[in-house]
Amino acid sequence: MQIQLRWIDPATGEQREPLFETPVAIGREFARMPPEIDGRQVSRVVVADELMADYHALIDWRDPDLIVVDQNSSNGTKINGVQLPSSTLFDGDRLQIGSCEIQVNLR
Repeated sequence: MQIQLRWIDPATGEQREPLFETPVAIGREFARMPPEIDGRQVSRVVVADELMADYHALIDWRDPDLIVVDQNSSNGTKINGVQLPSSTLFDGDRLQIGSCEIQVNLR
C-alpha cells in the first residue's frame, strides 16, 4: 500500500510530500531503523529533529488497517493531538513526532 506523508522539514523549512510503500519507519538516524520487516523492504524516513528518536515510529499495514506504532521513544507519538503507543490511521490524520507534524494521506 502506498501512503503520502507531508511535513515541513525542520532543518530546511521546505515542505516534503513523498510517496512511500509500507512499512515506513520514521526517525532521526537511517542506520537505526530496520531495513526490512517480515521480508518486506522498509521505507526509511530521516527527519533532522533533535526531539525525534533515532527510530521513533513505524507505519505499517495490518490487514485491514493502517497503523502507527511508537518505538518506545522518550517523547512518544501523538495521533491527532492524543499521545498513544499505537493507533489505526485514517486519511488526513496528523502525527506529532518530535517537533514535526506529519500528515498521512492514503493512496
